[in-house]
Amino acid sequence: MNKDFYFYNNPVLSESGAKYLASKKINLVGIDSPSIDLGKNQKFTVHKILAKNNILIVENLSNLNKIPSYNFNFIILPLKLKDASGSPVRAIAI
Repeated sequence: MNKDFYFYNNPVLSESGAKYLASKKINLVGIDSPSIDLGKNQKFTVHKILAKNNILIVENLSNLNKIPSYNFNFIILPLKLKDASGSPVRAIAI
């Protein structure tokens, strides 16, 4: 597998999209890509916009097409890590 392709050629959230979502006062953004920012973006612009607005980010989700409807509960279970900026999670949609 070409790692560069995996990290650099994927759908991401644009800076304007992040600002729009922040203006809507949402709590969480989930994406099925390895990062919400493009892999080449070392400034992590979208991460910072969302974090500044207390919006959680869940990346690298899978099987989203298996969620049966638009009305569901989304549960994320992170590890309890001291002084961490993120965690692997178990993501469940029911």
